[in-house]
Amino acid sequence: MERQATWRALAVTYGVVAVIQLYLAIVMNATWAGVLATVCGAAAVSFMIAAGRRRIPEPDDGAAVQHAGRPAVTSTPPSATSPYDHPG
Repeated sequence: MERQATWRALAVTYGVVAVIQLYLAIVMNATWAGVLATVCGAAAVSFMIAAGRRRIPEPDDGAAVQHAGRPAVTSTPPSATSPYDHPG
């Protein structure tokens, strides 16, 4: 949920910048402002698309999860006979 809020905030920010740049392009007849408005508008649309996508949740069935370059991680706690347990 936090990632979606971040993408939406970025989309709103870039959308506001695009509107301001479009205003400057019209009032000042500045080509650079029109180009910047187009770029910011495209970024705002892409951020809204990113906000709408769902994340794929990681499996939590106790099975080992293997990530590239990392050792397997399990969601089960270590057993009482762990080699790291030392008696008294």
